[in-house]
Amino acid sequence: MPQLSTLIGDDDYIELDPADPDARDVLILGEHPEWHEVLSGPSVEGSEVDGVNPRLHLAMHAVVTNQLWDNDPQETWLAAQRLLAAGVDRHDILHQLANVAIDHLHASLASGQPADMVAYRKSLNALGGRKARRLRW
Repeated sequence: MPQLSTLIGDDDYIELDPADPDARDVLILGEHPEWHEVLSGPSVEGSEVDGVNPRLHLAMHAVVTNQLWDNDPQETWLAAQRLLAAGVDRHDILHQLANVAIDHLHASLASGQPADMVAYRKSLNALGGRKARRLRW
């Protein structure tokens, strides 16, 4: 997490503890001011903004941020380090990691089978140096 505080609407959240998953969620939301207003309203199933579902987008940020924080799987952190060394922007790194996660999550949900962690780790190991792919979520 690049910062320990954020502003969401009129609420100023200061000195958040990124070790706390709930605080990380607030910090992730704070990094997306373009969605603060739309997310302050009632949940609308299937709502999209410019082709992106803000709730799914933030959830995927949380998934990879938690993986990075917990170093589980370790390949997530290693992929992030390779992408950073290749000059990829921090936010785009999260998107690339989330693209891999969502591909594997979708495959698991579609097949009704548990996630294939070997394949997931292999996909993470393949990341590095490419430009961020377009968001599909």
